[in-house]
Order: sequence, then C-alpha cells, then structure tokens
Amino acid sequence: MANPDFKKFMIKDALLAWPKLDQPYRYNSQEKRSEAAPAAAQGAAYSCGFTVSTEEGKRIFLELQEHYKDCMTRNTKLTKFSKVFGMKKSEDGTLVTFTAKKRAMSQKGEMNQPPLVLDGQKKELENKRLYTGSVGNAVILAFPVSDPDGNGGVSLILDKLQVTKAVYGSTDDDFDTVETEVIQSDKKEDTLDEFGLPPMQEQQQAATDDFDDEIPF
Repeated sequence: MANPDFKKFMIKDALLAWPKLDQPYRYNSQEKRSEAAPAAAQGAAYSCGFTVSTEEGKRIFLELQEHYKDCMTRNTKLTKFSKVFGMKKSEDGTLVTFTAKKRAMSQKGEMNQPPLVLDGQKKELENKRLYTGSVGNAVILAFPVSDPDGNGGVSLILDKLQVTKAVYGSTDDDFDTVETEVIQSDKKEDTLDEFGLPPMQEQQQAATDDFDDEIPF
C-alpha cells in the first residue's frame, strides 16, 4: 500500500529556475555556489525551481498546507505547520518559486534513479543541461518533515518533468531557444501552453544544502 504521507502534486506551465538535471550537484559553501558532484558525495542531488504567478503559488501553497494537516491526523508527533521548504517569493512579490529536489543517494546508501525528464512528445529529453527560462510541467511528491529547529512543513521531491520549452546556453552566454513539440489531447489537463514569465535571478542556496524558504502569504 502506498504511503499516504507522500502525495503527488502537479505544477503546470512553470518557468524553470536553476535546473540541475543533467547530473547530481551539491552546494560548495567555500565557493558559495552549486557544483557538479559524484552521486555518492554528501548533499549531491538533482533539483529544479518552478516559478509561477503569486495567485497560482497561493493555490499550490494551500494544497500543500492541507496535505500537511491531513498527515497530522495520522502522525501526532508532527508539529504545527509553518512552511513549505524550498518556497521563495520574488523581490517584487509577483512570482513564487517552488524548488524540488531528489537526492542522488538514498538513506540506505543506494543510488536513486534521476528524475524523469521528458520532452513535449513524452520521450526522454536527450539534453538535460537546461537553463533558467525553460518552461515545463512537473510532478512532485510532497511529504511532511521538521527542520532542525522543530518547524513543521512540507518538503518537495522532484519525481518527473515534462519540458515544453527548452533553453540552452553556451560558454559565451549566447542563448538559443529550442521549443519541443507539445502533444495536445481532448483532456483539459493535458493542454500545455507556454508560460510567458521573465527569468528570475538565482538566489543563494544555504550552506547546509537545505533550501531557504519564506511563506509569502
């Protein structure tokens, strides 16, 4: 039986922020930046941010909050809900970014499968070295956790991603935009439109390899 504490959520038509999907990365506290790392390295993970409007961000936040409250009915050790880990509001307050990640190694020391990354035709994307400004739809798993200070909240695992607009860069920072074909269906939920949002500047990641978070509502 599936664990009800791990609930599947979908974020649609989101601007991808700082995607790290081609291989595991970890935060270098001395260099103050993320860097490619072996899967076995401490803190090595795949990750990606998903930027949506404030209105959509509020809807997602409330769904995650309700999931946490539902988990509290099964686990009396959970403390009061206080945050969604990996959630950030833009400086001007118009956008919200949810960052989900998947560790390269399990707690048992076994290598995890990377998040599945598909193109618009639902085939595996060959080039996963995407840049901020790409667009896609994500399936995330949300589950209740507590941080070292005892604050209860929801953490997000990146399960799979469909890229509907892929942005790649080169060493001289000239960008080429490559749009993948999007399959339309009769189901409303399968309709994939481009999400025309401006790119956000990357925010510094905490030295503990946890994502800073802030509830914007």
